[in-house]
Amino acid sequence: MACCYHNVFNWLHILAAIRFCKKKIFDFSSDFYKTSIWLECYSDVIFPVGHPSKWNTHEEVRSEVVLSPEW
Repeated sequence: MACCYHNVFNWLHILAAIRFCKKKIFDFSSDFYKTSIWLECYSDVIFPVGHPSKWNTHEEVRSEVVLSPEW
C-alpha cells in the first residue's frame, strides 16, 4: 500500500511544479488520454446512434414498455 501513496505524492508534486511554472497540465499528458485520439482509434468500431426520436424503428418495437427490474 505504501507504493500507492508514494505515486500519489509524486503526482501531487509534479502537478504543483507544473502549476508553479504557469504551464498547462494537459501539455504534459500523453496524447492517448485526449478525446481526439480516442475518437480516431475507435472510429471503425463505434457508431453514433443519434437521438432516439430520429431512429427508424417499427411501431411494434416503439410501443413496447420496458421497465427496470425491481431490486
